Amino acid sequence: MSKAKVKIVGEKVEIAKIDLAKLTTDCHGVEYLTENNLVLTDVVRSHTKVDIFDLYYDAGKKPEKIWVLGGKLNPKLSEPEIVLKEQKSG
Repeated sequence: MSKAKVKIVGEKVEIAKIDLAKLTTDCHGVEYLTENNLVLTDVVRSHTKVDIFDLYYDAGKKPEKIWVLGGKLNPKLSEPEIVLKEQKSG
């Protein structure tokens, strides 16, 4: 497997705080355990979950959950971007 199949867009991200519309449709969330048993979440770009799993497993991380984030941008026309949601003042 070529590691070029998976591109890490953001590491240690809080998914609830980012604007998913600024991501491409091939972006996935990866929740994993580190060697210190910390649960972290990354945003990665890949066409298959198997490639994501292999990359994290080979790096000594234990993938617990991999899911499609529901980005709206076409991956052929744009690059994904981690953008924080605007806080609504009320």
